[in-house]
Amino acid sequence: MARGYSGRIAAEVDPDLRAGLYEVLARDRPTLEAWFIREVERHVQGHRQPARFAADPAGPRHGGAPKDPGEDS
Repeated sequence: MARGYSGRIAAEVDPDLRAGLYEVLARDRPTLEAWFIREVERHVQGHRQPARFAADPAGPRHGGAPKDPGEDS
């Protein structure tokens, strides 16, 4: 998919699906743009990974201090 810098997104959609979407949006009252932005924000937030910190103040979560790679278990 080509990506530009204009802030626009274009997608080919089945005409029946497009008509159904506009019908639902007309009933619910958001614009296509407002609905799309809301849904994209929800989708992106749902797929973001939590921030990783260099050190966990609560200590290791696996039950002990990390071992040196050459150390036997």
